[in-house]
Amino acid sequence: MTVAGRLGAWLGAWLAAGLLLVTAGAGASEIPFGDYRLLRQGMNEGEVLVRVGPPDFVSLTGAPEDFPRRHWFYLPEPGRSWAWMTELTFDHHGRVVRIDRQRVR
Repeated sequence: MTVAGRLGAWLGAWLAAGLLLVTAGAGASEIPFGDYRLLRQGMNEGEVLVRVGPPDFVSLTGAPEDFPRRHWFYLPEPGRSWAWMTELTFDHHGRVVRIDRQRVR
């Protein structure tokens, strides 16, 4: 891929993340187990939004010369002990490449 193509992909990812930040945190919370079971690697961002809603927090990793990855976090409500935090990692094409779920004390 050319430098211009990589730069375009990188800028597009930042724009998408910025737009998502506007909607993130609008009442998102822990993903119920029944919904968590529906998540699969290879799903696109739209499918995830339909199944579990917008994330609480979005982070972007990767250098400008690399393809950035987006990380969506679904956090439990404050004060809930032994609740679950879910992190979804998306590649530069907007596809889920990793699903992590862990207990939060």
